[in-house]
Amino acid sequence: SVAQIEVELASVKSEAEVALQKAMSAAEELNGARYSLEQATQTARQAQADADKAKADYEAGKQEIASIAQTAYRDGGSSLDSIAPYLSADGLRTVETKQATLNSFSASANVKMQKVAALEQVANVMNDAAIQAQAKQAEATAQVETRSAAAQSAANNARNAQAMTAARRDALVAELARKQNTTVELINQREAELEAQRQAAAAEAARQAAAAEAARQQAAAEAARRAREQQNSYTPAPAPAASYDDDDDTPSWGGGGGGNSDAAAGAIAWAKSKLGAQYVWAGEGPGYDCSGLVTMAYRSQGIYLTHWSQAQYSEGTRVPVSQAQPGDLIFWNWDGGNIDHVAIYLGNNQIIEAPTFGVPVRITSIYGWSAVLPYAVRV
Repeated sequence: SVAQIEVELASVKSEAEVALQKAMSAAEELNGARYSLEQATQTARQAQADADKAKADYEAGKQEIASIAQTAYRDGGSSLDSIAPYLSADGLRTVETKQATLNSFSASANVKMQKVAALEQVANVMNDAAIQAQAKQAEATAQVETRSAAAQSAANNARNAQAMTAARRDALVAELARKQNTTVELINQREAELEAQRQAAAAEAARQAAAAEAARQQAAAEAARRAREQQNSYTPAPAPAASYDDDDDTPSWGGGGGGNSDAAAGAIAWAKSKLGAQYVWAGEGPGYDCSGLVTMAYRSQGIYLTHWSQAQYSEGTRVPVSQAQPGDLIFWNWDGGNIDHVAIYLGNNQIIEAPTFGVPVRITSIYGWSAVLPYAVRV
């Protein structure tokens, strides 16, 4: 029936979207693993350098001890050397001088031995730290390999789902056109209009939710300010209209602010120059993934962002999505876990993004509003 066909059309579309979302998520999990590997590699290199220096200091200390021992042995001499001072003209004074010298060497050797013992302990600690850092680096390397395999599998599934969905959709639309005595073009047009209406409704719902959250946060900030006024005996200066504290989850509101409009415009222009570029895992040119496109767009303006959407969410000023400006970053979270996708906002509900395999860098409307995070990030 017509109803059954329309239900299946919706179903196959949903299956393809889920597969695409999983591919995006897997790709950003891979970027997270790569980021962890970079950090582990830097830590391991520094730990090894510290261990090498500590070992060199210990070896140098041992050489000093050996030098002192050789000197003391030489000055102690044989039995002939020990009686030689008594045969000299100023025998007793020379013996006293010799004994003072031996005592001085003994005290110096004791201090040096304590220092070398301490250096040995430091060298052992640094060596253990280097071994642990190398083990973590190996774990991070294995995690990258695991995530790479998962991302490849998710990408393959997404490609297969898209191909099967496209073929099945064409067949369903053709059958629906016959049953409704209309054309495929008209059905496609109707589906596009319905999808636009759904997206508009979702966008409005997201804006209203963001506005409600902004009002709640502003009320909380105002209540906190009044409490401080009551606690203090003086009247403080008016609080600024917009500020963000150090807690990522509790921003205070007031219309945004911050950011660099010139850098934002430059980043957008750079990203647009890459329209049509292919999707590549961890790509920073000539192909890109979602966070790679963002990273390189802002790097072109001298602003360095981490090549990982999860990190980028903390590398700017958060503002309500309803107050997003061109150049702000929009984030998605498909399954309630980590951030899965990022794009650059262009204004008028448009974004530029590197979505996934088989879909080049493109400009499109914000989609998946139910998964869009309520805060955008102003770099």
